[in-house]
Amino acid sequence: MANKTIQCDFDKWIFAENRGNIIKDKSRLIDSYIGYMLNRTQMIFDWNNLPETIDYRYLERNLQIDGFTCFLELDEGMNADGTTHKKGVYALPCGLGGLLNEKKQPTMAIVNIPYLNLNRMYSIERGECIIMSNDTLKMGLMPMFEKNASMLAENDITIRFIDINNRIPSVPYADNDQTKDDLKKFFEMVENGDKIGVVGGNLFFEGLKNQVYNQSNQHNLKDCMELKQYLMSSWYLELGLQANYNMKRESINDSEASMNDDCLQPLVDNMLKNRKMAIDAINSKWGLNISVEKNGAWKNVEKRSETDIDDANGANNANNANDTGEVEKNEN
Repeated sequence: MANKTIQCDFDKWIFAENRGNIIKDKSRLIDSYIGYMLNRTQMIFDWNNLPETIDYRYLERNLQIDGFTCFLELDEGMNADGTTHKKGVYALPCGLGGLLNEKKQPTMAIVNIPYLNLNRMYSIERGECIIMSNDTLKMGLMPMFEKNASMLAENDITIRFIDINNRIPSVPYADNDQTKDDLKKFFEMVENGDKIGVVGGNLFFEGLKNQVYNQSNQHNLKDCMELKQYLMSSWYLELGLQANYNMKRESINDSEASMNDDCLQPLVDNMLKNRKMAIDAINSKWGLNISVEKNGAWKNVEKRSETDIDDANGANNANNANDTGEVEKNEN
């Protein structure tokens, strides 16, 4: 399985190579949406007891962008810049390949880190390394992010053009130079806030014509704003967070607000399960005590779901008790 090629070049942001109006550069606009969402998804999980050779920020970045990462042990050695790296367990980006095993999974990890003077293949089957997957299919979050970011960028560009076109409700044009000069002077006085005065005679108006330029831009702008809200809400929902979006344009009750709760958990639960499966193998192989759990808003969503289930079970038990009491009363 070849390593994925990610189009987003975040190094340009780090080294401040990208400047100027981002709304005029679609690729930068898409990258910005992806980058800001990756900043948010850094907070999905809370890692504990990682060795000092592993930074959770880059561990999560590799998992979410590439879909997997390689845990392996390195001896102390010389880096390409003359410094040394410590002996310990590292989590490094890799490519996957080799013959597929009976589960149709790759059997080799290809690790190429020039800075560490490391370029070799590790056998997954023989336990030379352990692969941690972001999700069962090793997709990562980038396919989802690229789709949503692309749609949001297109919508932003459309909003920009509608906003600009709203400045031109109509296009006046003149049949002769005199009317053209008078029209230009007229708009200059309006822009400057000068006293416009009175136009004498019909010559000005006879030579002036007006063409309606846009009639439905306000309606289109409203649609675009609603679409942006919908796209952001759908993106958060895919990531396990409830977002404020209501197509009904009116207040909704608690049952309607919680209709999507069952859709919030599966992907993040799958990501957590794959991390824990790899952690069990890592802790066993290298005698570590790494652990991971949901964090922040994602942890709150899980708590609310558990509370809702407990409340529902309590209500059902109360109803069953009432039904039992009614039956006993009738029998007496």
